[in-house]
Amino acid sequence: FEWAWQHPKRSRRLRCIIPVKKSRMTKFQWLIELLGRMLCVDPWCRLPLTLRWLMPKYKTPFTGEWIPPSHIQYVDGLVKSRRIRDVLENSTHSASGNGSSCCLVCGEDVASVADQLRCFGCYNKFHLRCLADLFLRRSGEVTDGIVPVSGTCPTCDLQVMWGDLVRFKKGCFRDVFRDPMYFSWPSAEAPPQWQYLGQISNEKPSAIFRISRLKSSGLEASSVPVGFGQKVTHNAQIGISLEPLQVLRSMTPAVETSAELAAVGFVEFTQRMLESFLNFVTSFSQTQGQMSPAPNEIFVPLSYVQTWYQNFERRLAQNVYFWKN
Repeated sequence: FEWAWQHPKRSRRLRCIIPVKKSRMTKFQWLIELLGRMLCVDPWCRLPLTLRWLMPKYKTPFTGEWIPPSHIQYVDGLVKSRRIRDVLENSTHSASGNGSSCCLVCGEDVASVADQLRCFGCYNKFHLRCLADLFLRRSGEVTDGIVPVSGTCPTCDLQVMWGDLVRFKKGCFRDVFRDPMYFSWPSAEAPPQWQYLGQISNEKPSAIFRISRLKSSGLEASSVPVGFGQKVTHNAQIGISLEPLQVLRSMTPAVETSAELAAVGFVEFTQRMLESFLNFVTSFSQTQGQMSPAPNEIFVPLSYVQTWYQNFERRLAQNVYFWKN
């Protein structure tokens, strides 16, 4: 990957997708665009990769038709060393499974720990190769690849990403699971209506949620884990659970976090301010024939102001915080 990124013209996989370097484009911007294209072609588009921005201030969104697959994760910040425990040998997890040492695809014993995978939904064992072949057959990609992208567990029917299974096998428990937060406003006539607020994780250990809009009745309840209280209560409740990341990817928070709300408010304010400025300048516009000589005044063509306005609005739509760079 590193060699191909540094020598795209010599790489057989990248020769046909090298982006054209525009005159105003820096080398960094060109390399980021090339990176986005690399993540969209084989073999990298199939691998459970993690794209880490070591310095978030240089984070650049991918735009256009070359958007990396959704199974590639994005994280920010420096890499932190941590102690990883072996999930496969954890007694609590082993007790949750069916206790069998046989692969539930081929029926043969799973002799080596290195050759097995466990589903983090039911904790059943499979040969790594058997489960990969099963996922590939079901997706119709038997002849196209060796490593599947995703699949459905044959025992619990949980839709899982292959990369999440590998991370779970290696003991990266927090890379597979998150802590979703739920809120329920009390009602004297109905059981709690749990609303999904969002999630916290090692990368995001805290969050602020606005719940004022969730205090009204008639809201559609979110799908909540088994075990959450369903008794009629007069107290507001907060629920925290532990769920696979793959499940949370398909869930939409009932409210936005304060940071997201602030970003939306900032964009709206900026757009209104720009429109007000453009309208103010336009109200004084004159043609060249209408202008009277004024040696002490400096005139700027209105077309330049309109071009600046369009460029600023376009960059704001791509990245709310582009002005910080």
